[in-house]
Amino acid sequence: MAFRDLDEFRVAEPPVVLSIRGREYTFPAAVSIPAWLLIQSTGRRAQNGSDSEAEALSEADEALLTDAMFGDCKQQMIDDGCTGDEFRIVFATLFARHLYGTVEAAEAIWNAQASPPEDAPNRAARRSKPAAKSTRAPGSRAGSNARKAKAASPGPTSSSAGD
Repeated sequence: MAFRDLDEFRVAEPPVVLSIRGREYTFPAAVSIPAWLLIQSTGRRAQNGSDSEAEALSEADEALLTDAMFGDCKQQMIDDGCTGDEFRIVFATLFARHLYGTVEAAEAIWNAQASPPEDAPNRAARRSKPAAKSTRAPGSRAGSNARKAKAASPGPTSSSAGD
């Protein structure tokens, strides 16, 4: 049995299409080998909990990843006035796409930006509840471990000293 050409049976991933303020950006489906290797090593370090400054992306590595993952969309986003926060979210989304190799991983990152964290209280629910009434007097230290300072005993006064 001989190895067939990879393109004969490989299903190519579609490009990633993200919408920002009604404008669709189409990001490349594949990245170069150096970019892919960098994504994999950076992802492994992050999963192992390593976050030292020495292991942060250099400017050259960040430029390599940005160019590979964004393609022509980087300049389009700049020309369209996208914000740094939008760029950061797109970067994280594309990074997940190439790190895990699935569009579903990218969708999870992208869609998580629109929903509050699971443990965050719902703002509307907090506003609909009546405010709790306090039983403490204003300025009360109830619940504090701080001890009240004892009143200092009056010391000798200047008129009584030396008489």
